[in-house]
Amino acid sequence: MVHSMRARVVYESHFGNTKAIAEAIADGLRGRCEVEVREVEGATSRLDGIDLVVVGGPTHAWSMSRGITREDARKQARTHGVTPPSAGTGIREWVAALGRPPAALRAAVFDTAIRPNGWFPVGSAAEAAARRLEDRGLRLVLEPEQFHVKAVDGPLDAGEIERARAWGIRLAARRFEGQVVSHRRGRRPGERIGDVVANVLGLLLINLHALWRPWTMGVVTAAWADVVVVASVAAALGVLGSLLALALRARRLVALVDVVIAAASLGSTAVIYQVFPFDFGAIGMPWVELVLRGVLILAMLVLGVRLLAALFRALRFG
Repeated sequence: MVHSMRARVVYESHFGNTKAIAEAIADGLRGRCEVEVREVEGATSRLDGIDLVVVGGPTHAWSMSRGITREDARKQARTHGVTPPSAGTGIREWVAALGRPPAALRAAVFDTAIRPNGWFPVGSAAEAAARRLEDRGLRLVLEPEQFHVKAVDGPLDAGEIERARAWGIRLAARRFEGQVVSHRRGRRPGERIGDVVANVLGLLLINLHALWRPWTMGVVTAAWADVVVVASVAAALGVLGSLLALALRARRLVALVDVVIAAASLGSTAVIYQVFPFDFGAIGMPWVELVLRGVLILAMLVLGVRLLAALFRALRFG
């Protein structure tokens, strides 16, 4: 049979579950593509002559694996009597090593992860890989896909092999028809986690002002109490919103969460600017007020742009 397209499936796997998904995707692609399946360590980053590259790996700590998480996974696999299919680097390094791709090359990404339990976020290696592939100029033919396992070591949920095969068939059809998607979703998982930490610390600092304000030598005035409620609400929404954004996969919902976070932050900053609970004359530096007011104005402008961008994404994905 003569195939009109060539596809390469590159995978990273430690317990064998991601490898099984990669092979099932390849089975689905074979109806229209000449397919080769490569474990990431043996997969060249040269993609000349390839029409579709499919990249997949396990989700570790909300994103693509790192050296330390891989080693831990391999140790766990060996204790379960499994020889890890991947013994070297992962898809993080493989994607980083890619040069400028051929203009006609298209991409798709998938990952494996424990099925989310309630609202606890599991993250996605595929989401992170998709952003990095797009950063290198690759276009995606479908949104990143996640396949689920029952536990860290597996097995795969019932029906996932069949779903992976069907996804491969869809990939081949989309590539043959020349269809692409734009995947960018705003902030990265690492940035979301940083937002959570920063807002938790901010929430504590805002509400423990009775402890630290006396040490400011009068710079932070009693008017600080007038901004505590609105600043606390903004910080709390930042925590909850960032956790939701990590858990949600629907782009419109993520964009709506970002609208709420940006609006709350903008409102809080505006209140602080209006109340301005600072007196730098207390330390003989009244000119600092002009500097700080300028910083607050700049912050409001940045937050306003972020709010408009989030609104645009919400309307676009609606």
